[in-house]
Amino acid sequence: MEDLYWKKVLESDLESLSLELKDHLEKPCVVILSGEMGAGKTTFVRKFVAQYAPKYSNTVMSPTYSLIASYGPIVHSDLYRLEESEELKELELELYQEHTDIFFIEWGLPYVPTLSRLLDIEHFYELKIEMNGEYRDISLKDISATL
Repeated sequence: MEDLYWKKVLESDLESLSLELKDHLEKPCVVILSGEMGAGKTTFVRKFVAQYAPKYSNTVMSPTYSLIASYGPIVHSDLYRLEESEELKELELELYQEHTDIFFIEWGLPYVPTLSRLLDIEHFYELKIEMNGEYRDISLKDISATL
């Protein structure tokens, strides 16, 4: 897959971007969400869930404290508070795998090697959200080959 780029994205653009993105992802997959604090990672997941699994759209919240939230075929995890990759085993993400199309994982880039060992999933992507004033620049890169 070629890398995808969206420039000058507003929050109101995320619904159409989600529709486009879901057609590019090979499922099941892991999407690592990267970007600085406040870049809009959870907001993106909320908009994506609204398109992909609408009955869960009103329940999407940041999993910073719960670490994992499941929205039907989508699992959303936030690894910000993890200190080492061994802690991933305690989350038991593999238990979610059978019924999950997409794992969205915030702050997961340092843990990709461990995630690839724990989850029997072939496709890994990085969705990078960069702040650009009132806009966001978003890119999607297939990182499966780096595993």
